[in-house]
Order: sequence, then C-alpha cells, then structure tokens
Amino acid sequence: MVKAIKKKSKKSESEEVQAVTPEVLDGEEGEASFFDDPAVAQTVAEDPLFKFFKKWSNHILGVCVLIFCVWTVVRMLESTHIAAQKSAAQMYAGVRLDVAELKTLDTQLALKNDELAKLADDATADKERLTKEIADIEESRATLITRSQGKVVALKDQKSPYNTIGEMYGILLSSMKADAASTTATVEWSAVPAESPERLFREVTALKLARDGLDSADGKAAAVARLKALAAQGVYMHAMAGKTLAEIAQTAEERQEALTVLQDVLAKHPEQSEIIEQDIQHLENLLS
Repeated sequence: MVKAIKKKSKKSESEEVQAVTPEVLDGEEGEASFFDDPAVAQTVAEDPLFKFFKKWSNHILGVCVLIFCVWTVVRMLESTHIAAQKSAAQMYAGVRLDVAELKTLDTQLALKNDELAKLADDATADKERLTKEIADIEESRATLITRSQGKVVALKDQKSPYNTIGEMYGILLSSMKADAASTTATVEWSAVPAESPERLFREVTALKLARDGLDSADGKAAAVARLKALAAQGVYMHAMAGKTLAEIAQTAEERQEALTVLQDVLAKHPEQSEIIEQDIQHLENLLS
C-alpha cells in the first residue's frame, strides 16, 4: 500500500510539472499572462511616468528627432565656418609673406641705386651690371605686387576681420607701387566716410606718401599741401600731419604756417593737446 501511495504521489508531481511547464516555457503565453494579471495591469495603469510616456510618446519622439536634426545642421555650419576661417587665415598669411618679400626687394633696390649713384663716370661695366640688377629687381617687384593684389582681392571677400585686413593690405600695396602718381590716386582718403575703418588706413598711407615726398625737391610743395589738408580735414592723422609740418619748418614763414596749423588742430581737437602743445611752444619760442 505504501508503494502504491508513492507511485500515486510521483504521478501527481509529474502531472503538475507537465501542467506548469507549457506556461513557463512558452514565452509569448507567459508574457501575456504576466501583463494580463490584474495587479500588474492596475500598477501599469496607475503609474504616472508610464501614463505620461504612453500619452506623449509620439511628441517626445518628434522632439528628439528635431533636436538631432538641429544639432546636425549646427555641426555642419560650424564645420563650414571653421573651414572658411582656415582658408581666410591662409590667404592672410600669404599676403603677409608677399609684403615681407616686397620690403626685402625695396631694401635691395635702394642699396643698388645708392651703389650705382656712387660709381665713377668711367665705371661702365659696373654701371651696366647694376643697371641690369636693378631692372631685374624692379621686374620681380612688379610681378610680386600683381600677385599680391590678386590675393588681397580674395581676402576682401572673406568675413570679418579678414575683409578689413584685406582693405588695409590693399592700401599698403598701393602705397608700395613704383608709380607715385597712381599710388596717390588710389589712396585718396577724403572721399572715404569718416566712420569707415578704411579711413584710418588711407590717412596713414597719405601721411606716409606726404613724408616720402618731402625728400624730393620737385614733390615737396605737393607733400606740404597734402600735410595741410590732413591737418585740416583728417579724422585720425591731423595731429601727426601738423607735427610733421613743424618738424620740417626752416624759415620764419614756414614756422608761422606750421604754428597756425597746429593751433587750428588744437582748437578742433583739444584731446590732442599732450601731443602737439610742446611743438606749439617750440614754434612760439622760435618766432618770438
């Protein structure tokens, strides 16, 4: 009898395992049974976070997609901006190197001209050699200026600050041309609006050209007239133009003219007093 009970017990356990196993092993049926449980369904229905995501899931997904798209566009724009800035920086570096090379050529040209001027009249061979060397330097200089001006045009088309830098180097290259007349025409400053950044660069160039013209007997009168115009109408270089007139004044008439110019500058621009008062006192002492 005991054996019969044991057999029956084992048979019952086997039936229970067989009855339970399909529910446990069948993933879909087991999962459905889990969520169909009233307690689980009630918990899910009452959970505020689950209810929120269930209600707004489409909106949240749309916002996430929109944020990703905006982020992607911003990254592309940043990459484009960085590439453009790198390109502009390379243009700027190229122009700087060209200007440095031009200054070197100018130095060589001045030395050759001085050497040629010191030669004796009968030094024919040396004169021919130096004349050829000077011609070669001038040709290289003209080619370099033309090439640099093309780079400057491209630099002016870039975004700030490189477009302003391009304007500055354009004026500088114009001032370095061999033809002083064409240079003066291209760097005319009075037509540029006073509030424009270009006005400063043009006035500086005009001041430089005027000072260079003072060394020439033929160009001194035009240079003095340019300095007087800068002192009277300049926005930035008025004081420096007046000081230059005071420095070159030799006769009583020239000193009186320079004193009048400086006094006018002081009256219009009292903030320049520290710069020009000493020159005014010096001229007054000389004239007294």
